Amino acid sequence: MKRINLLYVFWFVAFLLCLLIVNNLTTQGNRTIFGIAFTESYSMNVEYATVVTQRLVQPGDRVKKGDTLLILHRDEIDKNMTDRMASMNVIDVERNSKNQILDKEIALFKINQTERIHELQSQIRILEKEIEMQKNLLQSIGEKHENQNATIKQLELAALVESLKQLNLHTTEQLTSYETQRWSNDNTHDAKLQQFKNEVNYYQQEQYKMNVLAPCDGIIESVFVLPNDIVPQYKELLKINSSSPNRVTGFIHESIATSFKLGDTVILVSAARPDITSKGVIIGNGNNLVELPLRLRKFVEIRVWGREVYIKLETKNDFYIGEKILIRI
Repeated sequence: MKRINLLYVFWFVAFLLCLLIVNNLTTQGNRTIFGIAFTESYSMNVEYATVVTQRLVQPGDRVKKGDTLLILHRDEIDKNMTDRMASMNVIDVERNSKNQILDKEIALFKINQTERIHELQSQIRILEKEIEMQKNLLQSIGEKHENQNATIKQLELAALVESLKQLNLHTTEQLTSYETQRWSNDNTHDAKLQQFKNEVNYYQQEQYKMNVLAPCDGIIESVFVLPNDIVPQYKELLKINSSSPNRVTGFIHESIATSFKLGDTVILVSAARPDITSKGVIIGNGNNLVELPLRLRKFVEIRVWGREVYIKLETKNDFYIGEKILIRI
């Protein structure tokens, strides 16, 4: 009976182990990769030159989202708001003045028209009485036909009645014209007022931006300004680190073709605590190959390369900074 050469057995086992290593390195799955959670500093700045009036935090301070970190000031905001408020007062005064003048014109017009109407009405009544008296006189003397004088008075009466009608019509039209003018004054005033209100609202929002607020719960890393400092536009004011990770860098082995596109949602699972999960969004990827960190390798002795994938984490998550994360694309 032939004895089995142990050397052959050793080489066979070594070959199987190599196959297993290669399989472990290259078959994580086309849809699953590993990564590391980390926090990225928020750099705070403003787009205008400002003056620092108050500095409310120091490096190392813990802050909550929405806490006021710095209070800034821009003179031009106050000046612009004051100018707009003054302009609003001016157009109020202009509108009121125009309407007061218009009210006086309307009152005077009504008085004049009323007098003219009363005068015409009085003339009509007198003429009607004269015509009636002439008619009665003619009847008393037995005259059956109206004389020339009576006919003239009838024509005068018709003319007076028509004048009264036209006067009333003119009065109505003129009063309508006055109301249209008042409506125009009010509309012009309201349009200008709304424009200035919009500008005041804009400057109020700009003024609110002068309060530098914490974008997240975290720790102040650095503060680069002091009270009364004149800060140029876009100068870095401070840095704040989130108290929980906000980014994950994943690594795709160079031999694996994992398809994805920017904006894809991924499932993130803690490698050490499988019950801790969250969602993330792919926001970028690297085209160059980099060496995988030791803690992401199956076997730390073997150097491995792959592509980086950058994932934005949800604001609220329970991962640790630096934690190993399983990424399901």
